[in-house]
Amino acid sequence: MNASVTELISALSKALPASKAEIDAGDDDRSTTWIDLSLDGRSVAVEFRPDSGFGLHLDDEEDSEYGTGPAETYREIPLLIERLAKHFRLV
Repeated sequence: MNASVTELISALSKALPASKAEIDAGDDDRSTTWIDLSLDGRSVAVEFRPDSGFGLHLDDEEDSEYGTGPAETYREIPLLIERLAKHFRLV
């Protein structure tokens, strides 16, 4: 698994300990990895691409259709964690 994905999972376990994550890791460190997160009935898909960072596919956004790009993109994990906390209404 890519080191950035491992770092994100570690940060999630600290910041959102009640969240559940299902990881579909790519074949190698250059592949796309998908992380499906859920908490209290809400969900979000995080798409990690090494060349572009973390993309959010929110369950309440129109980008949830197959083949569309992420609604938001983050390169820094702390900013992504902050956004996820807002999505899950924890802040």
